[in-house]
Amino acid sequence: MIIEAIKFGIIKEIKQGECKLKFTKMHGTGNDFILTEYEEIIGADLSVPEIAERICERHFGVGADGLMFAMESCVADIKMKYYNSDGTKAEMCGNGIRCFARYAYDSGKVSDRKFSIETDAGIYNVELLEQCLVEVEMGEPLTDAVSVPAIGGKEGKFLKAGIKTRFGILEASSVRMGVPHTVVFEKGDKSFDVEKWGFELERLKEVFPEGTNVNFVKVISPKNISVETWERGAGKTLSCGTGVCASAYLAHFFGLVDENVYVKVPGGGLSISIREDSLYMKGEAVLICRGDYFMETCSL
Repeated sequence: MIIEAIKFGIIKEIKQGECKLKFTKMHGTGNDFILTEYEEIIGADLSVPEIAERICERHFGVGADGLMFAMESCVADIKMKYYNSDGTKAEMCGNGIRCFARYAYDSGKVSDRKFSIETDAGIYNVELLEQCLVEVEMGEPLTDAVSVPAIGGKEGKFLKAGIKTRFGILEASSVRMGVPHTVVFEKGDKSFDVEKWGFELERLKEVFPEGTNVNFVKVISPKNISVETWERGAGKTLSCGTGVCASAYLAHFFGLVDENVYVKVPGGGLSISIREDSLYMKGEAVLICRGDYFMETCSL
């Protein structure tokens, strides 16, 4: 695995036979990431999942919710690839793309404050408003059940659908905001155990064949909601950008909030603007540290 990573230029060999990876660590509303780069990967990414899992491990690695690589793009100004902390690949990450945008600008990979980023979920336009404040044009979520994908629902959509689980039937709605998102609205004083229900729904393959991210939403006022998210491949996180967008969109779709919404998450808050043809997400991208990660192993 490590030999392949050296071959593809992801990590660098040093004299002692060890390997090290230069990285930057950032966070967006508490959702933290390791950022690095490679020029290209040929064939299957055989070593990348292992590297992502190891460097994101919070006791034996640097610790993060995900790993991102910068690459050259033929269709945008730069390309982002994203891996979850368990080594699985994800098409897109909302908080991640804000951090990636700042990383690309700070490292001189792009020179304009407005630029485009290619992801496996499509091309996103970003703008650095201030040093640590970034706005992303997120596009519109896909609401048809086939695109999510979700099995069930009515009239080709998975909205306010009853989902059979081990713990009973749960009403939820699902859209694809770059990645699959399921949204559960909490009513009255009722609140959900995020870990219990998130773990259950993420792995309910008979309903969500690709798995799903799960968001638990409480409407506070027409301009404010709170969201807690269980992320596919990462578990409970302090924030999820695409989850916040999916939650705000559905809250507006059901007539619960206005076009401009402030979304409180455990790690802070994000501003979402819902316009005719797109959602706009505004939030922080904060630098934590830079360094070298040594892939050193030791055994008796």
